[in-house]
Amino acid sequence: MENEAVEAIKRHFDVVAESLRQDIKLIAEGHVILNGKVDNLREEVGELREENAREHLTLNKRIDDLRGEVGELRKDVNGLHGEVDDLREEVGEFREENAKEHVALNRRIDDVQGELGELREENTREHLTLNKRIDGVQCELDKFRKENAKAHQEILSAVKLSYAELDRRLLRLENK
Repeated sequence: MENEAVEAIKRHFDVVAESLRQDIKLIAEGHVILNGKVDNLREEVGELREENAREHLTLNKRIDDLRGEVGELRKDVNGLHGEVDDLREEVGEFREENAKEHVALNRRIDDVQGELGELREENTREHLTLNKRIDGVQCELDKFRKENAKAHQEILSAVKLSYAELDRRLLRLENK
């Protein structure tokens, strides 16, 4: 039985060894596949590094160009500071001139207001004179209206009397 047990153990180990061989073969094939993938990744990483290096060169050139432009802009800004200072000086001079003009204009306004006041007083006096004349004319007009009304009344009375006299004469003539 010992032989049989040894033979059974041997067969079992052969089966286990065969299974291990297949597993080792699968692992080895997996390693080959993984090595291929790693090699592909290395190539891709290398390409990415080259592309990244090219982009860095491009970006560095653009940064250098921008630094040059910034330098030129700084020069322009410094020039503008000078122009702003000149404009500030001109604005200050303009303000001084404007203040002088305001003083002169205020004097003229005061003079015109004085003349206007005198004209108003003169106009008020003329209005009073004209109102007195109008009142006088109004009185004369009222007198004329009264006289006219009285004369009109007298004429109406005379006309009525004439009609009455005319009627009487007509009656007499008719009666004859």
